[in-house]
Amino acid sequence: MVLEGLTLSDYEFDTVTSQFDLTLNVSEEDSGIGLDIVYCTALFDKATIDRMLLHYKELLDFSCQ
Repeated sequence: MVLEGLTLSDYEFDTVTSQFDLTLNVSEEDSGIGLDIVYCTALFDKATIDRMLLHYKELLDFSCQ
């Protein structure tokens, strides 16, 4: 994207630590929607996060019907 005197481009970076207890990043990709979740491991375990993502997927599936 180009704006007058300004050029914007994607910048990828690795998140080392989470700023919040739970962060869900959603991006549009050529192959569909990309999801990235960052969470505090002192509060959530992997099984809980996997379950949350499954629920989110079910909501998306339901809303597309």
